[in-house]
Amino acid sequence: MIEKIKHEKYKILKRNIIEDSDFTKETMFILICAMIIASIGLNTNSVAVIIGAMLISPLMSPIQSLGLGLSNGNLKRVYVSLFRLGIFILISVVSSTFYFLVSPINDATPQILARTYPTLWDVLIAIFGGTAGVIAKTEEDGGNVVPGVAIATALMPPLCVVGFGIAHGNLKIFLGAGYLFIINVFFIMIATLVEKGTYVLRNVPDLRDIRTLVALLESLGLEVEKLDANSYKIINNGLSGAEASYDLVKKMRASFLVMGGMLAIEKRGKVALPGGCAIGARPVDLHLKGFEALGAKINIEHGYVEATTENGLIGGNIVLDFPSVGATENIIMAAVKAKGKTILENAAKEPEIEDLCNFLIKMGAKITGVGTSRLEIDGVDKLTACEYSIIPDRIVAGTYIIASILFDGSIKVSGIVPDHLSSFLLKLEEMGAKFKIEGDRLEVLSKLSDLKPVKVTTMPHPGFPTDLQSPMMTLMCLVNGASEIKETIFENRFMHVPELNRMGARIEIDSSTAKITGVENFSSAEVMASDLRAGASLILAALKANGESLVNRIYHVDRGYENFEEKFKALGANIERIKTEA
Repeated sequence: MIEKIKHEKYKILKRNIIEDSDFTKETMFILICAMIIASIGLNTNSVAVIIGAMLISPLMSPIQSLGLGLSNGNLKRVYVSLFRLGIFILISVVSSTFYFLVSPINDATPQILARTYPTLWDVLIAIFGGTAGVIAKTEEDGGNVVPGVAIATALMPPLCVVGFGIAHGNLKIFLGAGYLFIINVFFIMIATLVEKGTYVLRNVPDLRDIRTLVALLESLGLEVEKLDANSYKIINNGLSGAEASYDLVKKMRASFLVMGGMLAIEKRGKVALPGGCAIGARPVDLHLKGFEALGAKINIEHGYVEATTENGLIGGNIVLDFPSVGATENIIMAAVKAKGKTILENAAKEPEIEDLCNFLIKMGAKITGVGTSRLEIDGVDKLTACEYSIIPDRIVAGTYIIASILFDGSIKVSGIVPDHLSSFLLKLEEMGAKFKIEGDRLEVLSKLSDLKPVKVTTMPHPGFPTDLQSPMMTLMCLVNGASEIKETIFENRFMHVPELNRMGARIEIDSSTAKITGVENFSSAEVMASDLRAGASLILAALKANGESLVNRIYHVDRGYENFEEKFKALGANIERIKTEA
C-alpha cells in the first residue's frame, strides 16, 4: 500500500513538472513580462515590485524538469531542459538589457548593487527552494508559488543586473551579477540587558567607548569578562540598580540606549541625558515618544530621564518623525518583551539595525520586516542568552578605503561587507575610483589623480552615511575641480572645516553645504579634532601633508577606531602618539 502511494506521488510529481515545463509562446511572454517588472523594481529600488515579478516568473520549470531528468536517467529530458533553460536565460538577459537601454534611470541602485556580490546564501536559496518546489509538485494542485519565488529570488534579479551591466557597459556589474556602525557592538552589548543569562560576544573592537560601555553595564549589576582582545563574556543575573549615572553617560551618548533594555527587564529606568560628540543636538525625544506609545510614563528633571511602567510595557503603533538609528534600536529592545504586537513605522534601516534584530531573533525574539522601514515585533515572555559575532564596522572600513585612495591603492582593506557600503562605493565609482572586491577584501585599482569632483548629500541608510562625510571631504580636497557636500543629518558636522583650511584646503560653507575646491596637497599644521570622524579626517590629511603636523584631542578618534595610528605605522607611516601640555 505504501509503495502504491509513493508511486502515485511520483506520477503526480512527474506530470506536474512536465506540464509546467512546456515551452509555449505564452510562457515566453510571461517570462519577458516578469523580467521587465523585476528590472523596474531594481531600477527604482522597490523590493515590493521585485517580489511581484518573482510571483509570475516561470524560471523554476526548466530547472525542475532538469532535476527530474537527472533523477530518472532520462538523458533526452536533460538535454531538452538544458536547452530550454538556456533559452529562458537568453530571453531574460535580452529583455532586461532592452529595458535598461531605454530606462531614463541610469544609476546603479542599492538593489542592483546587492546582486553583484553573490554569496553562499543565494546558492542555498536556490537549492532549498528547488527542493521545496519538487515536494510541492507531488500535490494534486501543483503546490503553491512560494518555492518558485525562492528560485526566482536567486536567479531573476541577478539576470536583470546582467542586463544592466550590458546596457551600461559596466563590466564590473556584469561580471559580479553573472557570477556601521558607529559601533554596532553598542547596541548588541546593551541588548544583553533585556534577558538574564550568560552571553558571549565576538568581533568586539578594542575601543575607548567599549570600555565606557563595560563600566556602564557593570554599574547596573552585570558581570563583564574580557575573554580575548575582541571577545567578551557578559553575565546578567539581574540588575542591581536601575540608574545610569551622568558620569558615565556624558562620555558616550549611545549609553542612553540602556533605557529600552531596563524597561524590558525591570519595568523602570533612570538615565542621565546623554553627552557625546559636539556635532548637533541629537535630542532623545523620539526615544521617549516610542516608550510612551508602549505605555511608559516619562519624567524629566535634574538632568535625568526616568521612565516607569506599573504592569509592564504594552505593544503599540509607533511612527518615527525621522528614521533615527538610536530611537529605532531603543524601541526595539523595549518592545521585544512588551505584551502584544508593536508596529514601528519609518524605522531606520542601517545594517546595524539588522544586526541587532538578528541578535535578538537568535535569543528568541519575534521580529519581522528586518531591513525595511516597517518592523513588526511580537512581544515574548522569555528570551534565551546566546553567543553572537558582530558585523564589521562599515564606517571604519570606509575610512580605510579613502586612505587607500589617498595613497594610490597601496592599502588593501579586509573584513568588509560590500552590501553595507553600496552607496559609498557607488559615489567613489562616480568619482572615477575603481576597485577589485573578492569576498570581504577590497583593493583600490585607481590613483588619486584619476578622480573627478562630485556632489554628495548625506542621507539615512541606504543613502550616503553622514559618518563618512568628514573623511570624504578630506579626499575631495585633493581632487581637481569643485566638489560639494550637503549635510542633512547633523547641523554642526562641518566643525572640522576650519581645521582643514588651516592645512591649505579651500572649503567654503554656505548653510548646510560645503563647497570644496581641490588643491595640490595639504600643508602641515597644528589642528584640533572636534569629534570622532573629524579626528580621523584630520589624521588622513596630516598623513598626506608635506611636513610635520600635530592633531590634538585624538581621544575622540579612540572612541571609534581601534589602534588607528598603529595600523598606519605598520603600513610605513611616520606617525606617533604624544602627550602635550593641557
